[in-house]
Amino acid sequence: VDHCELLAQRLSATGLSAAALTSEVPREARKALLDQARAGRVRVLVATSLADEGLDLPRLSRVFLVYPGRARGRTVQRLGRLMRPHEEKKSAVLIDFVDGKVPLLRRHHAERRQQYATVLGVSSAASAH
Repeated sequence: VDHCELLAQRLSATGLSAAALTSEVPREARKALLDQARAGRVRVLVATSLADEGLDLPRLSRVFLVYPGRARGRTVQRLGRLMRPHEEKKSAVLIDFVDGKVPLLRRHHAERRQQYATVLGVSSAASAH
């Protein structure tokens, strides 16, 4: 949660309209943040796993995944959420960060790549970078 808040602050300091979406944000404030994101007034949401389910943001066009998990359901949900159509969306990009120095994280990343390939119908080699 602290990391999300720090990232949102740093992004805001660069001039981006950014906010942290965490369980520590009161429910009404979360609803207001999501409404602002839907309207395009908040351009960047830095979220915890709170955003894994039930998040409806068709305008979403970029996901920066910094979570080291490998759960298929969550991976498919994140990718599906990103792929939702929206009239202002020209492209959808998922950037999956991995610490290549940690063997467990490399393995989780390889599993996520396989899941991306399956969902998108591409070979895993094409999704490697």
